[in-house]
Amino acid sequence: MFSEAETYWELLRLYVDINLARQNQNNQQPLTPLEKTCLRGLLCGYSPEQIASHLNGESYGLIINLTWRLHRCIQIMTGRTPKEVESYRDIPEWLEAAGYKICQSRQDWENAPDVSIFYGRSQEQQTLKHWIVRERCRLVAIVGMVGIGKTVLTSKVAKEIQREFDFVIWRSLRCCLSFQQLLAELIQFFAAGRATNLAQDTYSSISQLIKYLRTARCLLVLDDWQLVMEKPEEYQPYQLLLKTIAEVPHQSCLVINSSEKPAEIALLSGNLVRCLPLSGLGKSAREILKAKGLSDEHLWDKIITLYRGNPRKLKLVASTIKDVFAGSVIEFFDQETYLEVIVDDASKNLLDRQFQRLSEFEQQIMKILARHTQPITREQLQQELQIEVYTSEITKALESLLRRSLIEIIHHNGQQLFTLEPIVMKYVIREYLYSEQNTHLVKFIPSHSNLPLQPQPLPQFESPQPSLAIVNSQQPSNLVRARPNILPVVQENDFLPPISLWTQLGGLFLASTVGIAIALAAVTPYKVTVQAQANIRPAGELRLVEAETEGSVVDIRVKENQTVKKGDILAIIDNSRLETRKSQLESNIEQANLQLKQIQAQITSQNHRISAEADRLNRTIASAEAELSRRLREYQDRLITTSAEVTESEANLKSIQAALNAAISKRNRYQIVAHAGALSKNQLEEAQVAVEQQEQAVQAAQARLQSVQTALNPSNAEVAKARENIAQEKAIGQSNLANLQREKEALIQQQIEIQQQQSRDQHELQQLEKDLDQTAIKATADGILFQLNLRNTGQRVVSGEEIAQIAPINTPLLVKASVSAQNISQVKPGQLAQLRVSACPYPDYGIIQGVVNKISPDTIQFPGQNNTAVASATTQTKIQPGETALYQVTIEPESLTLGHGNNRCSLQLGMEGRVDIIANEETVLKFLLRKARLLTDL
Repeated sequence: MFSEAETYWELLRLYVDINLARQNQNNQQPLTPLEKTCLRGLLCGYSPEQIASHLNGESYGLIINLTWRLHRCIQIMTGRTPKEVESYRDIPEWLEAAGYKICQSRQDWENAPDVSIFYGRSQEQQTLKHWIVRERCRLVAIVGMVGIGKTVLTSKVAKEIQREFDFVIWRSLRCCLSFQQLLAELIQFFAAGRATNLAQDTYSSISQLIKYLRTARCLLVLDDWQLVMEKPEEYQPYQLLLKTIAEVPHQSCLVINSSEKPAEIALLSGNLVRCLPLSGLGKSAREILKAKGLSDEHLWDKIITLYRGNPRKLKLVASTIKDVFAGSVIEFFDQETYLEVIVDDASKNLLDRQFQRLSEFEQQIMKILARHTQPITREQLQQELQIEVYTSEITKALESLLRRSLIEIIHHNGQQLFTLEPIVMKYVIREYLYSEQNTHLVKFIPSHSNLPLQPQPLPQFESPQPSLAIVNSQQPSNLVRARPNILPVVQENDFLPPISLWTQLGGLFLASTVGIAIALAAVTPYKVTVQAQANIRPAGELRLVEAETEGSVVDIRVKENQTVKKGDILAIIDNSRLETRKSQLESNIEQANLQLKQIQAQITSQNHRISAEADRLNRTIASAEAELSRRLREYQDRLITTSAEVTESEANLKSIQAALNAAISKRNRYQIVAHAGALSKNQLEEAQVAVEQQEQAVQAAQARLQSVQTALNPSNAEVAKARENIAQEKAIGQSNLANLQREKEALIQQQIEIQQQQSRDQHELQQLEKDLDQTAIKATADGILFQLNLRNTGQRVVSGEEIAQIAPINTPLLVKASVSAQNISQVKPGQLAQLRVSACPYPDYGIIQGVVNKISPDTIQFPGQNNTAVASATTQTKIQPGETALYQVTIEPESLTLGHGNNRCSLQLGMEGRVDIIANEETVLKFLLRKARLLTDL
């Protein structure tokens, strides 16, 4: 729980340091699992009350207690002084200041483009990654024509290597920022919110920026560099920035995107400065045309070559083909309209700005190259120049134009040739050659047909020649632009010759011809037909295929008229999000299994600890009780011994007192006898000494008796101490058992939570697998894929949307014609009909006869079907948006094969064509008169 803390905090190091701090605080108990969970919750910003609710009703008081225990421990560990008002919010603040929080890299992508759709450029990506990450280049320039994909490529690479840098910042110079404002933004970003004093002069500001580029690994991307090059008066500080970053040692990288190669790059080019000229896309450009749903795939390479693989130009021309020519590339080239879509507004604006910066000599070179549809050599260019110039000046001008991506170099047969790409050529012709005062003449220079280049039907211009007519300067300029092949102007003195005999003869011939034509028209039969668009459809019921979920189609595996079996996958809906979630759930379930194993092992270990603690407690209490018994026995033994000693001392005292009394009686008798002179003095003294000895013996016996009597009641302090020791050991043991039991309960609670979460994840995974299965759109029956509503990948579908129609195998085929309401009255069942199939050209395969079988009782609406062509006998009407109601006429063909001789073509589902329903027969003259009456009515 609260695992997100691992992303931002060094938890393992923190746990170890807290356990060490507790040992130093004479608390040997390490962090419990519940305390670790509480700590992670505090680091994630949760309050103790919220943590208790996340722990499924864990005691709020217990969490509060744990929180303040952690608060006091971390306060001492981080050297903080106690505050008057303490808060659980102090813990993350103290630990972040102590360095336990993982530093996250700062990024500012501003308006960097989205790179979810990216075509090709794998080699360029590897090159840039190698330069920036491996070689640690300080300056990298990506140069190429506008729309070539510089910005998208840079964004793609930068986002893939962003983890290699502490700071990533993207800025577009298209914004109107001064150089000082740009540096101020960069320095403030690298300062990471710390207060900085920005320098006022350019040199100091750049030096201040270099300090940040030295101390941290920074990736700085400046897009649209060519915009600052267009202002020479403001470009000097940018030149100094490039020079400083390229030459001063640091550990960062500056990447610039420009349609014009800065001159400084060539001067600074070295080991740590690189330039990547970006050319057009190769085969991967076909994906752009495929995404637009263009037809005639065999002509795609021609479009790619014509537009030099420029992604932006390809998207523009593909949209034009899609919208104007219904996606037909053949019709696009037949109309020869591609020159009208080459120069878009953005390209024109850029070329306007670039031409304004060109010298007159450079502009003259551009005009000469525009007059040639094929590349020319340097010598041919020098010959056509109308002024004498040195070769070095031509070389310098060509280098300048190459640096601006305005001209191209082509190597052919060992020669270096120069030309313009079509977009630049079109721009020069329209904006400079056609707009000049055409007092000179126009001619076409013979093209070099042996050069391996694409056709470019552009006019060529040379110096005046007397053999060509002069264009009237008063003629409108738009007419001149629209038609390069200008006809001579008719003069006022050009008159028709007078009427002569030949004119009379011609009139007679014309009258005779008209008479004969009328006679033939009166007898020649004419079939009145109703023309309509038709397609081949199955006679039986179609099986529908619907999307079961919502999303974007990423893979289309079938085509219309393809045979499929039930269960075959027709298309795949984007399931990347589901796959990602599935991987996450599987990872979560696997991680939960590991956690459950670990928790079970901890519970088993906890049970062993509880059992060991109970055994230790029992042994301790048993030992203490044994000690108490020993103390009691000693006390009782001492009591018995003391009583015996008292009895013995009393008896001894009595015996000694009796002896004393006897000695006193003897001494008294001796005194009486001694006074009588019957006893010697020595005998009397001996009797006196005997009395004194007995008195001393009595005193000793009394002292002994008193001493023994004093020990008669021995102290039971040791017994009381032993009993107290038993109570203390019981309290300690029960406390330890209670702590162990709480830890076990916390583990069991954590185990239950993980099991519940695992159960939820497994249930979600099962549902997710069902959802993943629904992302595969499958055939619902065996048959032929009659209609597929998926045109290209990326198309978005919703649940329940019709994806395809499947016709059962061997189903009969019918012709369905759409007849307008104004012509349906002429159509009757049983009428003959003739079908021309678009896929089987009429000159090679002819027509198929058929009979009208059925007419729909009501009109069929076609919303969104505009300008549907429906023709009658001699007129062709267009159905307007409000007139899209058509009748459906079913025609049964006589045969499913048409052709002449060996040319055979079989009808297939989905084929389209035109059907002529024969409504009536009349003479040609009658038909003409009927139409004339209709016209007079108008």
